[in-house]
Amino acid sequence: MATPTTPTSSTPSASERRLRKELAELNVAPPVLSAGLVDSNNLTEWVAVIEGPLETPYADGQFKVSLLFTELYPLKPPQCQMITKVYHPNISENLGEISLDVLNTLWKPRTTVNEILQGIHDLLKQPHAEKCLEPAIGEQYLNNQPEFVRLAKEYTEKYAKRPE
Repeated sequence: MATPTTPTSSTPSASERRLRKELAELNVAPPVLSAGLVDSNNLTEWVAVIEGPLETPYADGQFKVSLLFTELYPLKPPQCQMITKVYHPNISENLGEISLDVLNTLWKPRTTVNEILQGIHDLLKQPHAEKCLEPAIGEQYLNNQPEFVRLAKEYTEKYAKRPE
């Protein structure tokens, strides 16, 4: 009779296997300028840099995003946080929390890190004023575009400027 095998600490979990696969397949091409592990010994903490979309107040900016994965990934989405301060109705100004459907109601286990980063880039391109984390900024986006654009450009210049 065969003896059942028990996983050892060297056996990677399903989450670890998925993260290794995604890291290997990560498409580092615009809009994603770079992405990788914070610590090469820890698969659960990633940082990515997304370029600001052209023809938006975020153009010429580089925006850092933190992704924290739990052992429940990909069944549960990673925690994503904007590290770079940004003036945007869907990104918490103080905490960097990102309101993005793919990280919440539209999450599916097959969603990839590339899709998350593309979603954040798309959110910079086209804010969703109906799902604001910053209601005053959402109101401004809807009713005073020139002032919204001015302030978003000001934040981009101050906090997200590309190195020369």
